[in-house]
Amino acid sequence: MKATFETLIERLLSFVVAQAWQKPRRVVAILGLLVLLSVYAAITSLGINTDSSQMIDSREAFRQNAIAMDRAFPKLRDQILVIIRAETPDEADHAASELAKALRQRRDLFSDVFAPRVDPYFQRQGLLFLPLDDLMDLTGRLSSAAPLLQSLVEHPTLSTFFTELGRISEASEDGVDLPMIAGAYDAVNETVSALNKGEARPLSWQQMFGETQAINQTVLVVHPVLDYQSLQPARAAIDGLRQAIAGLPAPVLEAASIAITGDLVLRTEELKSVSQGIEISALISLVLVAVILVVGLGRWQYVVAALASLLVSILLTSGAAAVLIGELNLVSIAFTVLLIGLGIDFAIHLILAYAEQSRDHDDQGAAMVQAIEKAGPALALAALTTSVAFFAFVPTRFVGMAQLGVISGTGVLLAFIIAMTLIPALLSLFPSVKTSAKPNGIAAKVAAGRTIRRLQAFGQRFSAPLAGLLIVLGFLSLGLMDKVRFDADPMHLRDPQSPGVVAFDLLFDRPQDFPYRLNYLSPSPDAAFDFAQKAEALDTVEAAITLNDFIPDEQDLKLAEIDFLAGDLVFVLQSGDDLAARMAALPPTDARAAELAVADLIADTQIVGAIDPDSPTAEAAARLNESLQVFFQAARMIRRFMIALMKP
Repeated sequence: MKATFETLIERLLSFVVAQAWQKPRRVVAILGLLVLLSVYAAITSLGINTDSSQMIDSREAFRQNAIAMDRAFPKLRDQILVIIRAETPDEADHAASELAKALRQRRDLFSDVFAPRVDPYFQRQGLLFLPLDDLMDLTGRLSSAAPLLQSLVEHPTLSTFFTELGRISEASEDGVDLPMIAGAYDAVNETVSALNKGEARPLSWQQMFGETQAINQTVLVVHPVLDYQSLQPARAAIDGLRQAIAGLPAPVLEAASIAITGDLVLRTEELKSVSQGIEISALISLVLVAVILVVGLGRWQYVVAALASLLVSILLTSGAAAVLIGELNLVSIAFTVLLIGLGIDFAIHLILAYAEQSRDHDDQGAAMVQAIEKAGPALALAALTTSVAFFAFVPTRFVGMAQLGVISGTGVLLAFIIAMTLIPALLSLFPSVKTSAKPNGIAAKVAAGRTIRRLQAFGQRFSAPLAGLLIVLGFLSLGLMDKVRFDADPMHLRDPQSPGVVAFDLLFDRPQDFPYRLNYLSPSPDAAFDFAQKAEALDTVEAAITLNDFIPDEQDLKLAEIDFLAGDLVFVLQSGDDLAARMAALPPTDARAAELAVADLIADTQIVGAIDPDSPTAEAAARLNESLQVFFQAARMIRRFMIALMKP
């Protein structure tokens, strides 16, 4: 049976090769037409899907849950995150406001822009969303600052600011606990320190009266208008977003750093990275294969025939991928490089067998038939087993590997068929390569055979020590198996230097921006509340948030606290446009008065720093005192220089 099957394969391949040798132009024309059709199919129908979530079968339970979540909350999909960082929260908020304003003017590119920190609703109602303890702390800080704010409203000058800050310090000296004093000292210190270094840094009123954040970061959520007729639906919106960022006023760009990320951005960047990467790797592989063919086969006819067979195989496989699947994913796109390594084998074996037979035959067609009778069955078996190994991926629910199996398995079979047809046709058309001397390829083959025999002899001579060494290495390797870890984070498949990934990593710096979370879709609000309580009881859960958490609690108490604060700050709230008018009408700053106010503040902060040296307020006072002394000495030197300069 075995002999009969092998004979059948030999006869079939001999017939195919003989027909290709006798009718080469017809074979080349047919394959050329198939190549054109494949290229057309690949260009028009073959896309690249960079969505890593779709590489898993949608029938899996967690994929079904994700699909249900997307349907229930479509606003959570297709988002672009804009991450803004600045030295102060005021600068970050200003940049967010300017960018949101610019994006809202491009309704053709962006359907919605959500900037929470500068959103009008949260600016009006944001205090209600604070926990009651945090709100009371904030109102205490602002109430303590009421005299300072009232004086600045009436006399918005530098001397007034330093004078009132000194009075707050005097209250601290008298033992009055003012919650805002340490924050005020630090906020002023950062501005003064920057001035001492020749840098411009505006005073942050948010830091002055609120809690200082280690990272001043705000996030905008942008919903782009997607163009589904394009291979990159979000490309136009992403380009428009980058243009809007670049078009912001220079002071905004100098004060804040802005980066964009999100699934759409990452997929767009990944498509570019994968496309460029596969092009480079395929080109390098082809060049190296060509060099090896030149060295191993020698004659240009053999090299051209082998490379042509390989290129046609790749193009036809691309067309087959377009017809069978329609898109490539991050795994299956590697079929090109795989096919270069596997597909060239059929061409090499057939050409070497032909070169060997051609030395003994005057009829080159007969030499080709003899070559296929000798090498054909083995090549057919290799093609069959290799393709079956790839097709074994098909049943898996890992769609990425399944598609790679279909494409690569088909590609191996195509590479075998093309080698059996195109190579005989091309060699029939090329000038005769018959020679009595051994081709370079045969010489290389003989040399390689000698090397292999020497290695075999070495292995037989030292078989016992080599076997013992390999066994020892095997046992040592077992001890390292527990060091192997499975990295389930798909982000690690991406280029860590790409702008989208760099921006994505910024989200991990603040707990409230952490991008990884588990979602649970409940049938009712009560069920969601019960599930959240059970989840929060787990040690591995930091917090469980439901929609009810977005409704402010204890509103009566909070409103009473806000009303109390409004009474303290009524003069600020009623100042309105009058404050801007008064500032515009102010005379030039009295430098001498400001200098005296700074001197008084230096003395006050020195006293505060000595009261309780280990307290946060004392430490902040000491830092401000040091910066003010440098600032004061520089101001005095400038004033003296101006006086000397103006003397007659």
